Amino acid sequence: MPDIITLQSGGSIGPVSGGGDGELGFDGGADEDDGMPELDELKNYSPYVRARSHAAHTTNNGGRFLGGNTEERLKMRVLGTRQRGLPSEPPFNHTTGAGYVKATPLPGRKGAADYADAIVNRKARVHLLVHETSGAFSAYAARRLRRLGRAARALGIDGTDYATSYTASSFVSYYAQRITSACVLNGARGVFKALGQAKAKFAKSMTAAAAAAHEGA
Repeated sequence: MPDIITLQSGGSIGPVSGGGDGELGFDGGADEDDGMPELDELKNYSPYVRARSHAAHTTNNGGRFLGGNTEERLKMRVLGTRQRGLPSEPPFNHTTGAGYVKATPLPGRKGAADYADAIVNRKARVHLLVHETSGAFSAYAARRLRRLGRAARALGIDGTDYATSYTASSFVSYYAQRITSACVLNGARGVFKALGQAKAKFAKSMTAAAAAAHEGA
């Protein structure tokens, strides 16, 4: 599927990168070093979503693309997008790449993207790093980790104690392990928490039902 053409955080027009084809939203952030402050926004979302739980103009296509149920809607919410097409056109079609997409409101206005001010007014370069509770990295998050590994090696500032891992002996493998483990473990904690809440809610309803039956006897 074709990419939608969007405004990247660097201020130029280009295709969305990372997370599958045919997505809406700003790019995750360019990799060049221009001296601008950099912000890494990390997200850890479950890929298991309801069929219609996504914003307008976005899709859930995790069955076809890595991050297909998470990254596109996060790009829209965190980074935003420019207008595509004309209001008179049908809604954007991911298969053809044609159609209308309403621009995300400008900074300070209702519905603006989370980092609209930083991006539009060029206050910082924003990197959206999407992870999933399965441990998966978005393509952009993986590329960002590799770039940080190269920078740490080139600048000689890697103070990682690799002895704490039995298998990882490099920056990328070590932190990929740590990030993946954190995503999976925190996802599991979320599941257990939800189960506990459901159990408590069920017990409360059963107690209420028993009390009502007793009163009616």
